[in-house]
Amino acid sequence: MAIASSITMPNGHKELTRRDMLAGLSFSGAALVLPHAVLSGDFSADRMHLSDNDPEDHHIHPVLKLPFVRDASAFERTAGAAPRSFWTVYPSGDFIADCTVGAGYAEAALDYMVAANAPEILSWAVFDMMRLPRMRSGVEVGFLSAFGRLALQSHAAGLSARAGGAA
Repeated sequence: MAIASSITMPNGHKELTRRDMLAGLSFSGAALVLPHAVLSGDFSADRMHLSDNDPEDHHIHPVLKLPFVRDASAFERTAGAAPRSFWTVYPSGDFIADCTVGAGYAEAALDYMVAANAPEILSWAVFDMMRLPRMRSGVEVGFLSAFGRLALQSHAAGLSARAGGAA
């Protein structure tokens, strides 16, 4: 069972958003340098080499292994996009198949959230989901429904959000 911990915002900020925090950071290291008080997981040791033979020493953060997370291109960043998107999906148009894909994304997200002690992944995905200029698809429905089912099961088992802390 994972237990969530409260996230304390720096300097008493109550309305500080992820985008505000990331705005002044370089895109390649944003998730690696945020203070521990902002991210509940310690990502400082989570860098992986793409290749030991790579002279440019590129690094990829493990969160990018989630199928719905991607870094913005240089062009997108120049145009004002956030350095990292936590909801980049490509619905097929088949609602039922897309719901299955979304449920799989929720499972992958939950696995990552538990392994990295990073409950904020869910909120970041939902925040980016809300910014989409298109209609919601089965991918979003499947993703959120899977988390809803997990919440119902947890609550029915006697676990509550108050017992685990604020997410």
